[in-house]
Amino acid sequence: MLAKQFTMPQGLLLQVAGTFRTPVTLDKVRAAVAALEPRDELEAMLIVQMIGCTNMAMRWMDRAMKVRHDVDFMQQYTNIAVKLMRTYAIQVETLKKHRDGWGQKMVVEHVTVESGGQAAFGSISHGKSGD
Repeated sequence: MLAKQFTMPQGLLLQVAGTFRTPVTLDKVRAAVAALEPRDELEAMLIVQMIGCTNMAMRWMDRAMKVRHDVDFMQQYTNIAVKLMRTYAIQVETLKKHRDGWGQKMVVEHVTVESGGQAAFGSISHGKSGD
């Protein structure tokens, strides 16, 4: 759940509510946001965008299926849906990076120390140049 309490702007919740196929209450939108457990306002905003994006992608896919007789429209609708799905994937990755930290990590699985060699284990940091 949220680390600190804040209120999502109702206008934002109403916008994402409009992306659902059927009318939904703001409580259902809040529940959808809460299911992804935002930790701060940035995460909550990103999650709202993710919900809207995936809902719209599914709506465009549904439209594509309904115009099977018209290949041009089917292709256009599918292309829009695919772009939205790619955007959703980027949003998921962004949320993951935000939660895990933006820095890179290196994992060393195997270390071999030859006779006479030295090895250090644990967190190692370097001081400023000249220290």
